Amino acid sequence: MILDSLSKTCRTIVVFFKVEILVLGSRYRSWRQRNRGAISGRTTSGQNVPSSSGRMEYGVGTNQTSFDAGRSVGQSARKLKERERETAAQSARERKAQEAEAKMRILQEKYSTLINAFYEVAERKVSLRDDYGDEQWDALGKEVGRVLAKIGTAEGHKNVLEWKKYAFYIPEEYKRLSTFLAQSFKEQHKRKKTENLRAVDCSNMTGVEFEAHVSRILSQRGFTDIRFTPATNDQGADLLAKKDGRTIVVQTKRYSCPVGNSAVQEAISALKFYSGDEGWVVTNSTFTYSAKQLAQRAGIRLIDGHEFAGLSAGR
Repeated sequence: MILDSLSKTCRTIVVFFKVEILVLGSRYRSWRQRNRGAISGRTTSGQNVPSSSGRMEYGVGTNQTSFDAGRSVGQSARKLKERERETAAQSARERKAQEAEAKMRILQEKYSTLINAFYEVAERKVSLRDDYGDEQWDALGKEVGRVLAKIGTAEGHKNVLEWKKYAFYIPEEYKRLSTFLAQSFKEQHKRKKTENLRAVDCSNMTGVEFEAHVSRILSQRGFTDIRFTPATNDQGADLLAKKDGRTIVVQTKRYSCPVGNSAVQEAISALKFYSGDEGWVVTNSTFTYSAKQLAQRAGIRLIDGHEFAGLSAGR
């Protein structure tokens, strides 16, 4: 009886374990199928897909979709931040440019007298022809640098001498002023060369402007190789010009009163110094009687305002 009872119990245990093994095996196969689907059968739509064996496997598409969505949101956020940084940088550049422009305008107003002198000096030096008869535009850059250095020194900048060597030392407002001076001078110089010389009012000109005006008239009347003499130590002459193989030494006088003997004496001295063929004194005014007498004796041609107007008109 005991043996029979033990035998039944053992058989029951064996059957139980067989059932458990079958259940565990079934669960294992299901788990393996799901694991294989995660590797080889995933989709972005969350649907089951057939594996290479033709069986349906379970993917993890839903997780993949969530991942892609998160990545897209991250990329959009980064692009948004980049745009914000670019906008902020652009605003900073515009603000800096506006500040530099305002500072430049202040410098222009504060040093207007010095800037006007720059135009006169630059006009004289640029109009000074070289040996080939060309205007000396190299002088413009030098004069711009000189006037900037003078303004910078007056404003208390300590490294003005370094501006010529290293451009990054130059404050932005001075860079803008440099560009403005060069451009405005070119426009002014071009306008003076093309303007109607008959309509020019010489009474409001400076001495340098009158010299440049006379040089333009001579150029239009067929004179060549027109040159300005040095601003200092000119030995009594302001212009040298050639026509028909003859060298003309010219002294210019922009006066509001009659021109006296001293101008004629300067022309006599300059004619000898520059080995010229003719000596002229040109003015927008008139000459005194003694000046006319001296000029007649010395062979100096006097051109008063009336004759100068005719020369300007081509008569």
